[in-house]
Amino acid sequence: MRKILRLSIVLIVKNGATKRGDGKWVRTRIGEVRIRIDEKTKCLLGISFEGPVDPGAAEKEGGLEASLRGYRLPEARTDFAAEVLRAVAAIPPGRTISYGELAKRVGRPGAARAVGRVMAQNAFAPVIPCHRVVPASGECGNYRWGADRKAALLRLEQETGRDAWRIL
Repeated sequence: MRKILRLSIVLIVKNGATKRGDGKWVRTRIGEVRIRIDEKTKCLLGISFEGPVDPGAAEKEGGLEASLRGYRLPEARTDFAAEVLRAVAAIPPGRTISYGELAKRVGRPGAARAVGRVMAQNAFAPVIPCHRVVPASGECGNYRWGADRKAALLRLEQETGRDAWRIL
């Protein structure tokens, strides 16, 4: 039986957000965020970033969280992915862990690359905080939306001690 990933998320389109294409748009200091949802099932389909990281961007704190209110995450595709995503969600804000250490936490010590693939396929960053997983070297590493955005998310969490998606 497949284990369901359960995270409580909440997300509104704040004042000043625009609708373009399919999805809701929220402006944040780490770029514009597009939120794709299925209104019929109230299921979140994906989150993506566009535009440059702009620390001075005008935003209302919590705009992303407010925009997610009332939607749920879909099930993970495999039991392994569900285990990895649950383990990632348990990493405290502002902390990082290596791919290898995360693999050990889910009982698969030799599966660092498989963990990396799950992170690369995460369509729900920063709600599922794959930005907290880094190479064993401790460097920032790659990120679907750019290393500068990953570094900005980590810095924001380190400065505030809060989940980045709750304060963007």
